[in-house]
Amino acid sequence: MSADHLRTARTASAASLATPAPDTPAPHTAAAAESAELAWVTRAGAVESRHIGSAVLLGPDGTVLESLGAPQRPIFPRSTLKPFQAIASLRSGALISQEAVALACGSHNGSRRHQEVAAGVLAEEKLDESHLRCPAAYPSRERDLVDHITAGREKTPLAFNCSGKHAAFLAATRTQGWRLATYTEARHPMQQAVMAVLEEYCEETPGVIGTDGCGAPAPSMSLTGLARGFSKIASATSRRDAEVHAFTVSQAMLDYPWAVHGRGEVNTVVMEELGLLAKLGAEGVLVIGAPDGTTVAVKTLDGSQRANNLVALSLLAAHDVIDVDSLGAVLKKIIRPITGGVDDAQVGSIRLSHTVLERL
Repeated sequence: MSADHLRTARTASAASLATPAPDTPAPHTAAAAESAELAWVTRAGAVESRHIGSAVLLGPDGTVLESLGAPQRPIFPRSTLKPFQAIASLRSGALISQEAVALACGSHNGSRRHQEVAAGVLAEEKLDESHLRCPAAYPSRERDLVDHITAGREKTPLAFNCSGKHAAFLAATRTQGWRLATYTEARHPMQQAVMAVLEEYCEETPGVIGTDGCGAPAPSMSLTGLARGFSKIASATSRRDAEVHAFTVSQAMLDYPWAVHGRGEVNTVVMEELGLLAKLGAEGVLVIGAPDGTTVAVKTLDGSQRANNLVALSLLAAHDVIDVDSLGAVLKKIIRPITGGVDDAQVGSIRLSHTVLERL
């Protein structure tokens, strides 16, 4: 690259990342300087790595109880939006089982059962996997040996972690008589229905609209907006004024947590053992809501999920949403220790940063 080309590239990069004027909506997620240290990875008592990002905890009435970093800045919530997308599918006429609703909310691991539920939704509409606009994938790591043996080794869109969401989109699209081949396009009525749900629940107009890994639109919003919207879904089972579709989504996730993630997977364990609604998203996003509406959302700046559950659940425990004993038991199951040697001895740990500990 010539010196002129290098200068041009640097100028373009700087311009694209420049801090916007105060009256201009910020298009980028928080910078490192705006973010907070959330957790440390230690080895031999020394800090080896630091996870930085933002977190926000909202009370049942939407009051901000804790704010770390810059949760007002936009993020791509990614798969944490699936419960909202499921509400949009139900509003648009998707007639699917509770199991399939949970799968529509899930980022599943592609087990045989996950694939069967997605295929069943399609079959009810006289469709098949060829109508899915998500990529094909191999079945992911499975904890059930029978599933592992019988799932097969061929790639299929049914095994992609978003197949349940896409199947629900197609069920709604079929009911409405909308065009099937373009259901993932931002202008399609199905995706416009999703945007309407997001604006209503999160009380924000989505900003930049990208494309998610599954091919569906990926709108951006603030971490606080995400928590606000998810709070309404998590509390839907205990509120008389809740939308019936939000109630359906919340109850389905709690009744079929394996469909949301997978047997023994992190979101599943949190829902099974703590009764909380939990949903992860790619690039380090996590949101967890309690039945009373108390909700925490976390975004780790480097895209890692390694510390998110520790941070989120600790903030909930600090506000008496879950008790410390229950927290400890669950963390032992979902936080991988730092190990070394042939015997996998623990040689380090993942710990909350002083910034978070000060809030507990």
